Amino acid sequence: MHFIIGSELYLYEEFKELYHLRWNVEEVYKLLKSRVEIEQFTGRTSRSIYQDFYAKIFMMTLCAALSYPIAEKVKIEFKSEKPAICMINR
Repeated sequence: MHFIIGSELYLYEEFKELYHLRWNVEEVYKLLKSRVEIEQFTGRTSRSIYQDFYAKIFMMTLCAALSYPIAEKVKIEFKSEKPAICMINR
């Protein structure tokens, strides 16, 4: 199957690959909007918005760094279980 965008011809397989590459980015946006509430700010000045943004990104990164070793341990210990059961609750 082919797709034509403008004057270019693309194969279906190329779009499939792009979709899978984009998946992780979409998941991060979902995490930022729902769990971190990146659109909720404590102030109205540009300085407070920057502070909120960077503090939330820092906390998300710190949480990921601290939980990674635990998640890997759980993955190894519960290899035979269902994947949904073997995830840590962040």
